[in-house]
Amino acid sequence: MGEWYIETQRPEGCWRWEGYRTLGSRIELTLEFVMHLDTLISSLACTPGAVNR
Repeated sequence: MGEWYIETQRPEGCWRWEGYRTLGSRIELTLEFVMHLDTLISSLACTPGAVNR
């Protein structure tokens, strides 16, 4: 999944999809992808039982 994010990210750092033509919609899409990436990174960084330490 990480490879897909890297492959679909534009050189300027954003993501663009068909139908997202305005600057606002491209910003919204990029913010959504960044949020998903943050969730994935946080999940991968967690270790079982870390909360109880």
